[in-house]
Amino acid sequence: MTLSACGGPLAADDGLDDGSNNDQALKSGIALNPGEVRLTAGQSVEASVTTQDTASWSLKLSALPSGVTATFSSTTVTKAKPVVVTFRATSSATLGQAAFTVTARASTKTSTAKGTLRVIAPGSAERLRNVDVSVVYPLPAVKDLDALMKAADPGVGGTLLGESVFAGNLVPVIDDGATLPPGERLRALRVVAARFDPCPGTLLPPTAPANCRPDVRLVFQQLQVDGGLVRATDGAIHAFYEMPTAAFERVLADLRATRAANAAAPEVPLGVHPTLAREGVSGAFANHLKALISSVAGMGTLVRVTHFDRVITGAGQRWLFAMREKKAGAWSDSTIATTTVKSQGLLAIVGGRWDADITPPLTHGDDVTRVFKVTQKEEAEAFRATARVLNPRIHSSESVDCSSCHIAPDVAGFGETVRSLSLDAYPERFRSAYPLTSVTKSNEEAIAFENIHLFSYLGRGLNVSARAANETAAILEMLNQ
Repeated sequence: MTLSACGGPLAADDGLDDGSNNDQALKSGIALNPGEVRLTAGQSVEASVTTQDTASWSLKLSALPSGVTATFSSTTVTKAKPVVVTFRATSSATLGQAAFTVTARASTKTSTAKGTLRVIAPGSAERLRNVDVSVVYPLPAVKDLDALMKAADPGVGGTLLGESVFAGNLVPVIDDGATLPPGERLRALRVVAARFDPCPGTLLPPTAPANCRPDVRLVFQQLQVDGGLVRATDGAIHAFYEMPTAAFERVLADLRATRAANAAAPEVPLGVHPTLAREGVSGAFANHLKALISSVAGMGTLVRVTHFDRVITGAGQRWLFAMREKKAGAWSDSTIATTTVKSQGLLAIVGGRWDADITPPLTHGDDVTRVFKVTQKEEAEAFRATARVLNPRIHSSESVDCSSCHIAPDVAGFGETVRSLSLDAYPERFRSAYPLTSVTKSNEEAIAFENIHLFSYLGRGLNVSARAANETAAILEMLNQ
């Protein structure tokens, strides 16, 4: 079995399985997640060892560099009981990269998972930060509203986003509570966030990097002036612009140069980019970003558009999810991942109880809404699905449906606030050496199930979900290797 060079999950080299490495679904042996452990001197980071084998495996770790230690939560891993490995580096730990091996034995079988440990100095400027690849714009003052990128701005092969993408050449109503006339919907759209992704739609990091098709995702929202302030309506449109590897390398070099010029800037929670917050949306950095994005994004490179729309009903908040893709030069509705439908509904707070109904009903194994429907004794196991859906090493946009992805952060807040459950208790929880904090709503807001944004605004409030922060960290693991 080959090992990923990009940072996990790395599968066991045991000579027993069939060579598959999908969601760590090994038929035998162990898997290490992540496979590349990035550790800052003076800090600690966690990884996990899992198995899908029915055997009980005893674990042993090879020698580590000077100043680095590792502690197993248990010396035995089973399918039902993954093991957490905590790596710690002293402030005087040897800097650089080293290979290590986790060896497992079960009866007469032996399995190994090979990993890479990289120890870097605190404050190292060699790597991009979360805000460098997932860029959030501040909501501008009214006078600067038109300084944000607009759908009608020029890009590659036309404007950034045109009405011809949508069914009937008409931008959908994305918020029942703020309906705009058809002619105003496109004009009201502004780019509030962008993300540069080296390998979208795959488990991160990918097992086959050569097959990656990089893109930049732009998040459009309808912005309106209310009470002298710019506010975002509910709903959003995500546009995906594909680019050749050479173009992405050019974009990446630009992002690195910008980072190098601001090497002293610290790590921050994923939210509004600090330079954009300081300079505003009409400043030098915003103008530079606009030029960079428009050099690779436009109707000529647009390949997918997704949107979620708020529908007001008597039963509660309801959102509809849909996707359109360009195939053979024509735009058409596409089937939502793991479903057979082209439109999916999500209804929260059903009948005055804590719940979320997804229509049609889910068919995949990680139903995050199951925690609402089981007995108290079964809640802890049902909550495991939330940890898995929030983990980009376990689920990509192609292996989980839209509703599950959008409601999972709120289910996490429900579990922690109402049911005293914690994602920290699950080895499936996403772990990374990169910061996983973000500017997000409180758990109290989450359990209201009124804001399902993952990487955008509702009104004046920004919500960057755990899923968005986790995906960003996984991207950094690829880009900064």
